[in-house]
Amino acid sequence: MTMLRIASALVALALGALGGRALEWLRIRPLFCSLGATMLGWALGSLVAAVAWLNSPGESEVLAVSLGLREAAVSSITVALIAGVLHFGLGWAGSAISPYFAVHRGAVLGGVGGIIGAVAFLTAGAMTQPVR
Repeated sequence: MTMLRIASALVALALGALGGRALEWLRIRPLFCSLGATMLGWALGSLVAAVAWLNSPGESEVLAVSLGLREAAVSSITVALIAGVLHFGLGWAGSAISPYFAVHRGAVLGGVGGIIGAVAFLTAGAMTQPVR
């Protein structure tokens, strides 16, 4: 199961970074690019982890997989806040330390979102509850 988590996180990192890099080509404000890249990476990371987990669920019997509206809203807001903080942090580092911190924020934040999605699904999202 540990190798599954590591492989899922690496695939999610790569897909999130590629998605973020693709969003950098769009003519939109950098903050929206960063938010979109992080949310796209988060969604791709969760999807990769879900597919990997459903292919090898371990000892649990999977009867249904669902996500409630409240959980989705809280998760989305949390990931968006993390993206905003990292966006401005990388912008500050790009102006104060080195411009390389701010050049490809979309790819970096997409990769971060991918890791967040994969780790969140595999640690907390993949819990089974008995069906009544």
